[in-house]
Amino acid sequence: MAVELGAGVGLTSMLLALLGWKIFATDIEPSLSTVLKPTIEANSDALSSADGSCTALHLDWLAVDDTARTLFGDSIDLIVTTDTIYASDLVDPLFRAIKALATPGHTRILLALERRDPAMVDGALQRAREVHGVSFKPIDPEVIVKAAAAHGNKAWTSEDIEDVQVLELTL
Repeated sequence: MAVELGAGVGLTSMLLALLGWKIFATDIEPSLSTVLKPTIEANSDALSSADGSCTALHLDWLAVDDTARTLFGDSIDLIVTTDTIYASDLVDPLFRAIKALATPGHTRILLALERRDPAMVDGALQRAREVHGVSFKPIDPEVIVKAAAAHGNKAWTSEDIEDVQVLELTL
């Protein structure tokens, strides 16, 4: 079972559902009602033929505590979050939420981001290391390109994603 934090339009969650994951796509209002739920509903035919499932759920990082994991019932195998490091005041809530939801040694955690503001991103990652004890391992861009090609996108090259970074987190 997987959880996407800050799912936005839900693209990552829907792709994971099509790959067989049971995933909870989470966000806050108004994005949850105006963007995420309608997008999932608009793609319900494609998702109904998938082995996985995609469910939209409200989750506010600012309100996450140690009981948050109970929202999902099962142990969380995968946490993904994409483009969620964009405001310095949300860094601590994001990493507190990740720590509250993840089971150390069990949950795989992937953070994808575009380095639009490298100083802000570097500061956020440094804070996550120092304050939250998170370590990061970059995923080789060639691995991402090969994975995309294996699932039908043969057009991407490493140069196409040079400003995109995918990190595996360890708590």
